[in-house]
Amino acid sequence: ESNQDPRATVMFDDGIKYMREAAPESIDVVIVDGTDPVGPGEGLFNHAFYTSCLTALRPGGILI
Repeated sequence: ESNQDPRATVMFDDGIKYMREAAPESIDVVIVDGTDPVGPGEGLFNHAFYTSCLTALRPGGILI
């Protein structure tokens, strides 16, 4: 199973908080599988969240 691959870590967490607290340049790939831009998922659709993602990505990292 892909969840058992030692090369990857799958996080099931508050993505907004996780990305805000991630160390700079510490992540290779971020996959955002958000919901509609209302309610709890609203924070996944703003500038601050994507700034956090870009800060956490290593050079050459991928944001999907």
